[in-house]
Amino acid sequence: MRSISLPLVPAAHVQRYGWRPLLHLVESARSSAFPPWPYTPVRILPPLDPSRHRPPESPRERDTDLICGCGVLVPAAKRIEKHRKLSWFALGKVCPEHSMSAPAYRREFERQGLRVIDMFANPAYSWLTVGLDKHLVDIELSELDREAQQHMVPLPDMSGFSEYDSDRGALICSYSKISGRRGAVLVPGEPPEYILPPGAVTKERPVYLEPEMTDPHIDRDERFGSWDPVFGALDLMNPNFRFDDIDIMADAAVIQNLITYCSGRPTKPLRFVVNMVSNTLVLNHTVDMLRTGLGHQLRPYSRPRYGVAFEKFATRCPNHLRDAAHGGHFRLIRHRIGPFACALRAEADAAYYGPYSGGPGPKPPEGDGVNDAAEPTSGRVIPRGRIISQTNIAEIKTNILPIEVGTTTMDWDEGRFMHDMSSDTWARRPRYFISAARDVDQHAWFAVHLEDGRVLRQYWQKDLYHQGTLRRLVALLRRVHDVVVRAPGQACILITTPQGFGPPGCDKWQKVCLFQCGTSHQYMKEEDISRYWDTADIKSEKKKKARKNRERKKERIKTL
Repeated sequence: MRSISLPLVPAAHVQRYGWRPLLHLVESARSSAFPPWPYTPVRILPPLDPSRHRPPESPRERDTDLICGCGVLVPAAKRIEKHRKLSWFALGKVCPEHSMSAPAYRREFERQGLRVIDMFANPAYSWLTVGLDKHLVDIELSELDREAQQHMVPLPDMSGFSEYDSDRGALICSYSKISGRRGAVLVPGEPPEYILPPGAVTKERPVYLEPEMTDPHIDRDERFGSWDPVFGALDLMNPNFRFDDIDIMADAAVIQNLITYCSGRPTKPLRFVVNMVSNTLVLNHTVDMLRTGLGHQLRPYSRPRYGVAFEKFATRCPNHLRDAAHGGHFRLIRHRIGPFACALRAEADAAYYGPYSGGPGPKPPEGDGVNDAAEPTSGRVIPRGRIISQTNIAEIKTNILPIEVGTTTMDWDEGRFMHDMSSDTWARRPRYFISAARDVDQHAWFAVHLEDGRVLRQYWQKDLYHQGTLRRLVALLRRVHDVVVRAPGQACILITTPQGFGPPGCDKWQKVCLFQCGTSHQYMKEEDISRYWDTADIKSEKKKKARKNRERKKERIKTL
């Protein structure tokens, strides 16, 4: 069969349709609908004959492929050492030593009743299965609904302004990350100040901003992987604090993802490492940055982030914190989810010192906070900054919806800006909620509105749909707590099953699976646990006594 030559085809169509365009592309090429430039000569090739052409062998079909300990599928066994060296030099990440061939890895999960063929076809899901051991239990949303109706799971407090929103009642500690120094933090730090005056951005006076091309997971290790900055901040700000009365300790992003999952809406696959520290359930977030293979590890993806561009335009970092990273101020705050007393690590977008009546008041003085002359507790904790009250924290949200031009009045209209009130705002409990709208085509910001976050949270919780979501969340946390307490080592891995992965017959995003930890996941140091949990020493002594009793029984059995 002769090939048909097609000259003068635009490059945009080549990128969109590939090198084998459809027939309508040939017909449209003969017309004058295309712009004069650019032109790219293209040849339309005949379709391949399946009987003569065999498709290339898939990487998962070769026995030489290996699954690294970090979950990356390496195309050949001889490249495993090169992959580990490149990961170390590029990211400073040490891959676990254990590796397994891809077919053996697949057979192991098929033995447990899991389907992983689609997971290997899409390597973006390979990070879900790293370190999984024995399957423990599955939790469905329908079971959570029945449990919530049967036991009447209590809702969170509906008060608009509770002790968790007060000046000193909510904040436990805070810190700011330093730009360019991984792991170093400023304590107590300070969020950037919101400096955009009222009426500065309107429909008549829009602001044009180019998006920031940044990697959202560039600080994944310090943000979600380790609790060392939190304990370093506690040493300076609140050394007498104890977590014995705290039921759940987690990132606000974890609670946000669980709320989105419990609402029944489609979400991305989730993976959390859950363990018990004394009587506190700790949920550790696992970032999915390392899920797509070696190429994406060495070249972290960047995407246009319009919200970051607006935050940099509308906020200003204090003079004494010029080296603080943008978006790197975190606060450990008190929260209550039903019967659970929680300590959540939340990111603060900005600090707002508004002129409204009944507002938080004037800006704190320069000397309010930790003494700058104090000696740092370690090389990674630097005392600098001011303690900012929770009544000054503002959440900034951006969207592309045509909202009404904002005013500076605090009057609340039911139904206004409810599309902007998301689950992360409920988890972070900010005092103010700043909404900004932009034009999707021209990158023009034309509306900024400021609302009271307390009223928004109260209105959000009163909605019947959100009440059901919160009841499912409380029921899910109860089930997870009961499973983790009885699990070996009191540690589990929680994942949500995407399409084509999980027990046969499961629906998309409708099931939570709990597995034993195949590898050790240590997110806290032993000295930090023994210092901030009084009951941890008692439990460790009981474990030592139980271990001695087991050894004595073994010796008696040997003697008999």
